[in-house]
Amino acid sequence: MQASAIALACDGGDLRRGRAAQRTAAATIYRWAHRAVADIIRYCPATAVDFLEADPATRHFVALAVRGWEVHHDRAEPVLRQLAADIFSRPRRKILGRQWQCEFGGLTFLKRLPGHVLTRSRYDRLVAVIRDPSARGLITQCTRITERDLDALRPANLPLIAATSLRAVSTIGASTLEYVLAAIHRHRHDLGDTDLKVLFRQISEVKRLGPWLPNILAKSSLPPPPWEGIAAITPLRTIGEIRRAGTELNNCLGDSEQWLSALLGRRSFYRVHEPLGPAVIGLVYDDLIGTWRIGSYAGPGNRRLRPAAKRYVFSEFAAAGIRFFGDDPRQRALNGYGVTDEFPLMPVW
Repeated sequence: MQASAIALACDGGDLRRGRAAQRTAAATIYRWAHRAVADIIRYCPATAVDFLEADPATRHFVALAVRGWEVHHDRAEPVLRQLAADIFSRPRRKILGRQWQCEFGGLTFLKRLPGHVLTRSRYDRLVAVIRDPSARGLITQCTRITERDLDALRPANLPLIAATSLRAVSTIGASTLEYVLAAIHRHRHDLGDTDLKVLFRQISEVKRLGPWLPNILAKSSLPPPPWEGIAAITPLRTIGEIRRAGTELNNCLGDSEQWLSALLGRRSFYRVHEPLGPAVIGLVYDDLIGTWRIGSYAGPGNRRLRPAAKRYVFSEFAAAGIRFFGDDPRQRALNGYGVTDEFPLMPVW
């Protein structure tokens, strides 16, 4: 209810109804802080209009003052009475400094907070940020401070934010971002801190990391192949070669789901040349038998190899200790046990 409606109720002589309306409005606006606000209004009734018509920045100021009273003054009634007398008559910086027993400096950040009153824990986080010069410098750069930004601005996350951005940490999540950075550091040794900052600033939408992360990893080096091959059967040594083979043979080999397993050392791909091919043979490292095996094979358009070419190619792999055990042998052998390969294998792509 607006303050004007409350005033009309009071002017009409129904004081009890007016106070009930005040309490309802305060509860809606100030949430967890509404009881303290109601007490302040009771101490100083003239402040009712200021509370109920407050803009968002003022509401945050009030909530911060009340939270400081809870944390540092043990909800003492004399302190709340003094706050009631001062809250709209003295400088806000001084009021918050007294309530929180620290220096607040400029308060323009209040205008960049969300339009509603935050939770107690987020005001505690906000004060912790204000007390930390490095963290405060980050929020001064934000045109709009979200609740996720406040949650992300923890001391342990500051080096991560410095290496990427506050937006990336608050949107992706610190734990996920640590995982992503560890993956990039392992597979892209050529990227320094400056390069990483540029990459993370290029993210226009960070609700999901793909295809952003695969595009970065696409320039990574692959592990050495399990077999050096022969003239007619050569390993695909880079992600670029794998992608080109997929394009030339019109199959899905160029998809990140295919080459990512090769990057992780779980699969390896070989190009079969004329007159045996063209074709691609996919190997998988099978933990169940502790060795590499042939897991997939296909010619152009995912067509199968000619029988004679298949026999020759498979015999060459077998001579190198890499056998073909049939299509999806692990899944068939363990049927009913719920055990499958980390990367599902098919006879063709």
